[in-house]
Amino acid sequence: MIFHFNDLKVTNNLTYNLTSDSIPWFINTIFCKEKKLCYLCKDNNEIDFIQKNVKILNPNINIIKFPLWDFPLFNDISPSVSNQKTRINALTRLVNFKNEDCLLLISLSALIVKIPPISEFKKNYMYVDKNNQNSSISNIKNFIINKDYKRVDTVREKFEYSIRGGIVDIFPSNLNLPVRLDYFGEHLDTIRVFDPINQLSKKLINSFYLFSASEISLKKESIESFRVNYRKYDSDIDKTFYETISNGQKIPGTENFLPFFFEKLDSILDLITDQKIIFNETNIDFFSSYFDELKKNYEKSKYIDYNIFNQITFDKNEILKQLEKKKIIRISNFTNY
Repeated sequence: MIFHFNDLKVTNNLTYNLTSDSIPWFINTIFCKEKKLCYLCKDNNEIDFIQKNVKILNPNINIIKFPLWDFPLFNDISPSVSNQKTRINALTRLVNFKNEDCLLLISLSALIVKIPPISEFKKNYMYVDKNNQNSSISNIKNFIINKDYKRVDTVREKFEYSIRGGIVDIFPSNLNLPVRLDYFGEHLDTIRVFDPINQLSKKLINSFYLFSASEISLKKESIESFRVNYRKYDSDIDKTFYETISNGQKIPGTENFLPFFFEKLDSILDLITDQKIIFNETNIDFFSSYFDELKKNYEKSKYIDYNIFNQITFDKNEILKQLEKKKIIRISNFTNY
């Protein structure tokens, strides 16, 4: 057991035995030395546990979370809005803001499921500044329409927008509150943060980043790729997905067809380049069980007809081999008494 974390010198060939309660202390100590660090959490619940407790120790720490989709894969369900925005924020920041110091918390199970090509997230955001000519109302409209924001009468939820003359309301995936853009012609006059409940302005700001609203943008190219791949299968298969997505709309379960939208998929591990990774060896059995259970669910689902399991997942042994090539700090759990 390590009693004095501040004097800790990490050695790669050692495994550090820790209680669950001491892991946040260990993570924070390593982060203060390294400034860039990744911890592989057992699941989405541990992501929240680690974030909460590390924030107590280090309130100003910059944390990026990448959870597993919070719906059972190979079912006609889609991830929650909260889950989607957390994943999009992580992918956009990891691809475009590589130099920022951060603690990256990744659900171990999320390593199994592939992500869209990294190239899809390059410049997949817009910097909105009232002094920037690129922030014209035409450019804003083009971005939010092409990045899967949903038009509504009144903006109250993430990924929504409304346009009333020269006023554009948007609730970006990466902000805690929506923003109201007031235009005079093409010129952006003011940016106000507002309350989504009472719609009243809270404060003026000069700029903000606007991220995409979806991991899978239904662009002309991706829709066509989906159609080509879908048509490879028997005509007896349910055509609901084909018809709906062909019309540029998503329905629950669209994420299961991730491989159909792109020529190739990538791994979240491809985005971990500078960070050391803390890996809890106690979680290997859970990781292996999750993969086996996922495969069983796939074999019992209608999605087996689309032959997508190996296209959307990495083999568990392949992931462990990839981890071996990274800078790993190994820990394991023993019980609190």
